[in-house]
Amino acid sequence: MFDLSTDDVLLVSAETDLGLEHVFPTVIERILPPTGTSDSPLRMLLFHSFLSHNKSVICYVSVVDGMLSKGDKVSLAASGQSYEVLDVGIMEPELTSTGMLLTGQVSYIVTGMQ
Repeated sequence: MFDLSTDDVLLVSAETDLGLEHVFPTVIERILPPTGTSDSPLRMLLFHSFLSHNKSVICYVSVVDGMLSKGDKVSLAASGQSYEVLDVGIMEPELTSTGMLLTGQVSYIVTGMQ
């Protein structure tokens, strides 16, 4: 089904704690860090959005290149529509406003998107 060697698969069970001590070291070893730079033009991947209880659209994004600050303008590649960034921050696990996002961060933004 998957093209994986059995040597590359971790045997892990959250229920019994089997192999959990190997997860973080393996992630650090195998997953490469972001390759973008903060001084490049902004590029983000919007991978999820939802309407919050106060009728604001919250977008989960991954910053591929550049940096983003509250008050910046962003536009969607598909539609070309532009929006002001009303809030920006990290999830730890609650949404925590930081005012800025940098390359490699996976975080949230709030825009005037409807």
